[in-house]
Amino acid sequence: MNVNFKDFKAVFFDLDGTMLNSEPIHFEAIVYIAKKGEPKELEKKYNGHSDEEVYKALNLELNYAEFKALKEAKMREILKEIKSKEKYLNPGLKKILEQIRSVGCKTGVVSASETESAIDLLESFGLSKYFDHRVFRENTHLSKPNPSPYLKAMRDLNVSPEKTLIFEDSKVGIESAILSGAKVIQVLTFHHPPTIDKRVDQISSFEELLNPHQT
Repeated sequence: MNVNFKDFKAVFFDLDGTMLNSEPIHFEAIVYIAKKGEPKELEKKYNGHSDEEVYKALNLELNYAEFKALKEAKMREILKEIKSKEKYLNPGLKKILEQIRSVGCKTGVVSASETESAIDLLESFGLSKYFDHRVFRENTHLSKPNPSPYLKAMRDLNVSPEKTLIFEDSKVGIESAILSGAKVIQVLTFHHPPTIDKRVDQISSFEELLNPHQT
């Protein structure tokens, strides 16, 4: 697939499941706290949903602040135990981020994850330096599948939907991206079902987009 990043002023990336195979980390932490379910089972059911939505669905005795604090602590513990972080990164991700930035595009990460969890992931996998802007769960009143997170990122960077490209993976995220009016590419690396929406292009990994001649 050929994408000319010079056609865009901003490129936004979802985090979990798009750049990183990090959903299993989130749900391992949630299962540890909830003491019910299996990580893969919960991931299949709640992929793309915010922590708050998952918390409400699980009907836990903990209050949300307690749940969030315990989840973030457990995620940090899991991240410290990971010896080979490269296997969690989408192939070609860092190179494509460098390529996008080299042509003058602004870059943003737009995630339904809570700020602390998202920043822990970005820092742990060496991704923070690639992004000009970040929008996380607390930054908008409405989360994905509402387009608010992407629309906020566009407003913050003063770019139009027509000049924005979004990479997403899950059904919830893709709906949010489409409703924002931007061009959308679904990333299928981590085995999410392909959308049948003809407005959405698809790639198996970011390696498909690497162009050695683009400067």
